[in-house]
Amino acid sequence: MTPYRLIEHTADGGMVVEAATLEALFTEAAMALMDQIVEPAGIQIRRWREVAVSGSDWTDLMVNWLRELLYLFNGELWLTGQVDMGRLASTGLEARLGGETFEATRHHVKAEVKAVTYHQAKVTGEGGGWRAQVIFDL
Repeated sequence: MTPYRLIEHTADGGMVVEAATLEALFTEAAMALMDQIVEPAGIQIRRWREVAVSGSDWTDLMVNWLRELLYLFNGELWLTGQVDMGRLASTGLEARLGGETFEATRHHVKAEVKAVTYHQAKVTGEGGGWRAQVIFDL
């Protein structure tokens, strides 16, 4: 079963991610974003990089986290295939990203995600688990 589902939004796209823990929620959101961009099964873990992201609350942190991952793809051609979450608090996170550099001969781009937006973004605790909704500018 896929831990996220796509939602329709006028001229944009979005996703809802659900997980039992916040660590899993942020990890699944990262992998769901990568799944929108390329086929994640084709990403090999060739090296690791460390990232730190800050936010004012869980929703802001989620948007900034996904923006950082999108920047790494658009700006550095970095594909994230695995996330090892380190420190995670409502005001920031530190994580290790396993992945590789995009290669046009091996990775097929599925969609161009231009931006991660705050429009209708939210992270909530629900029924003993967590849920995030994020809208993308496609």
